[in-house]
Amino acid sequence: MDQPKKDSVLAEVFGTLAKASIWMKITAIIGMVIFGLSALLSLYGLIKTGLNLSSLISLTFIGVAIYLSYLLFLAAKATDKTAQSGTKEDAMVAMNNLRLYFIISAILMIIAIVLTIIAFIYIYTMFSRLMGGMGGGMFNYGGTTNPYMY
Repeated sequence: MDQPKKDSVLAEVFGTLAKASIWMKITAIIGMVIFGLSALLSLYGLIKTGLNLSSLISLTFIGVAIYLSYLLFLAAKATDKTAQSGTKEDAMVAMNNLRLYFIISAILMIIAIVLTIIAFIYIYTMFSRLMGGMGGGMFNYGGTTNPYMY
């Protein structure tokens, strides 16, 4: 691909991204506001109840969410700047911010999926033990001495 054609393709791509940057900014600002309020509520709960693990975990995830919103905002600003200046450096800043945004988002999604699977396994195990201990239906693993079960 020759250089002028490559430059026009990049200009078109970043022009399209610049059109999307307003929505990136809106999403980022709404995220920062919502997660900022969530952080304040978590801090309030932390002050009222004292130091506990669940508050620290929630504050950690809220902090990461605020950082993700900030990265999205930076990417939107860099995309606008790239559309105006057309420099490679501005384009790299925009793409690196988006890359980091998606890497962190993917890692958080993987963590959420794993924790959800663990929670389902835990709940199923507890429910099975509860129903098995009562001698109930499909959860009955045999060995019951209750003559009135069947």
